[in-house]
Parts: sequence; C-alpha cells; structure tokens
Amino acid sequence: MTELICKLFNAFITLILVVFVVYYDKKLKKCLKRIAIVDDTLEQLGTTTNYQKLRKRTVWLILGWLMISIIMNIIETLWLKDQYNNLSAIIIIYVPCILNYCAHTNFVDDMIFITILGYLELKFDQINENLQKIIRNNNGITQVTDNHVLQSRQRKVLETLSSEHMIWIVMHLHLELCNISREVNSIFGLQLTLKMGLYFGFISVAIQEIFEAIFIKGYANETGKLFFVIFLWIIVHMIKLFFINYTCERVSAKANAAGDIINNAPYSICDTEIRENILQFLLQLTQAPLKFYGLGLFQFGFKFFQGFIRSVATVLTIIIQAHVNK
Repeated sequence: MTELICKLFNAFITLILVVFVVYYDKKLKKCLKRIAIVDDTLEQLGTTTNYQKLRKRTVWLILGWLMISIIMNIIETLWLKDQYNNLSAIIIIYVPCILNYCAHTNFVDDMIFITILGYLELKFDQINENLQKIIRNNNGITQVTDNHVLQSRQRKVLETLSSEHMIWIVMHLHLELCNISREVNSIFGLQLTLKMGLYFGFISVAIQEIFEAIFIKGYANETGKLFFVIFLWIIVHMIKLFFINYTCERVSAKANAAGDIINNAPYSICDTEIRENILQFLLQLTQAPLKFYGLGLFQFGFKFFQGFIRSVATVLTIIIQAHVNK
C-alpha cells in the first residue's frame, strides 16, 4: 500500500512537472543564456574552464540514474514473478517499468537542477579566484623602489585603473550569478518542495509498516520481499535528498565565500575608490547572502538534511513507544 501511494504521488508530481516545464521553459532558457554570457565574460578575463571535469560529473550522474532505474525495475520484476506466477513474462517485465516511470522521470528533473547548480558552483569558484588575483596584484602595488619613482607611479596608476575595472566586472558577474541562482531556485522550488514532502511521508509510513511487519504481525517470506523493495526505495530517496541538499550547500558556500575573500581587502588596497567599491560589494553580500529555499518554507542544505533525519527518527521513536504502550 505504501509503495502504491508513493507511485501515485510521483505521478501527481510528474503532471505538475510537465505543466511547469511548459510554463518556465522561456525563463529557464533565459537563465542558461545569462550563464553563457557570464562564462564568455570570464573567458575574456583570461579564465579557462575545465569542461572535461564537469562533463565527467554529468556522465557519472546519468550513469548512476540509469543503474538505479534498471536495478529497481529488475528487483520489482523478480518480486512480481514470485507473487504472480500465472502472469506472462511480458506483463511482469513491463508493469514495473510503467509504474516506476514517474519516479524515474522526477529523478531526471533532480539531475537537471543538480547539474545547473554544479555549473554555477564552478563559475563562483572562478570568480573567487579572480578576486584573489586582484587582491594580490594590489598588494604588490606598494612595493616600489627609490630609483624608479616616476616609472613606479605611472605603473601604479595603470594598475589601479585596471584593478578598478576588474573589480567592477567581477562584482557584477558575482551579483549576476546570484540572481541566476535565485531564478533557478524559483523555477524548481515547487517541485522540490513537493518531493521533500513525498520523501518524508513515504519514509515515515514505510518505516511504520516494516516495523509492524517484523515485530507485530510476524515476519513472512512474501512480506519480507515486499518490504525489501520498499527499503531500497527508502535508500534511493535518501540518496536523492542528500545530493540535492549537498549541492545547494556547496553553491551557497562558494557564493558567500567571496565575502570572506574580500573582507580584508580594503585594509590592503590603497586606492580610495577601489576600497569604496569593495565595501559596497561586501555590504551587498552581507545583507543578501545566497540561499536556496523551498517556497520560503525551509532552506536547503546540511541543516535541512539533518533535520529531515531527526524528524524520521522522531517518527520511529513514536512508533516504538506506541508499540510498547500496547
């Protein structure tokens, strides 16, 4: 019963996903174009992108999805074969594929979200590297010799103008990436929020049924096979939950790390205008740090993942206490 409810809710989320894909198609394309513009600007600044590493990560993510999908379909096919011997082989093979189609499709939506955030994380890394280079270059400006005072002053003016220009470019690129990240969060926010509720409800009810089957109703062979399938689905949902929150936490950390990098920069840069620009940028980062939310109800990250596990553990504790009271 638990698995059937989960599949029906997955189907409901898939229908919502189809509607939102059509509705947010133009918005998502605009976000991807804006990311491409940021990427081109970073290349003009001399930043090289290691696309091979990103490509490998995406390939491994797709291969992991295919492996999980095939394994779950095979396990449910074997379970149906043991339960219904009178069914034909074609029906036994196709029924799990049809029932699990919505769950696998929702996983594709998660992969798209994780892949886009992974690329944004790479761009934030490159912007942080450019900030560090600018700070190092300005630290080296004050090291002049007495024998070449005029040449050093000219070089200082040129480097200061170049640093000021670079500071403005890097600041705008960082703010643009933050805006793109928030747009991506708004596009996928509703689907992710519904999935978090689905995962919590499924895992809680599944734990209750497994507990009752083992400790109350008595363990049976057929029941054990069914709950083995449910237990595997719990693991799959926990893996997806972990990767979503892990990716959101990393992107937020990389975006907000720019504030730590430039926090000491105003004390080492002599130019007043550059120092004021950096202070304004630091104020913007402090007042509006990048965070990912589920429709404003909760914040994705390690804290949410830990709270999710604590909530599931609380449900399990209540089930055990209810059993002891009975």
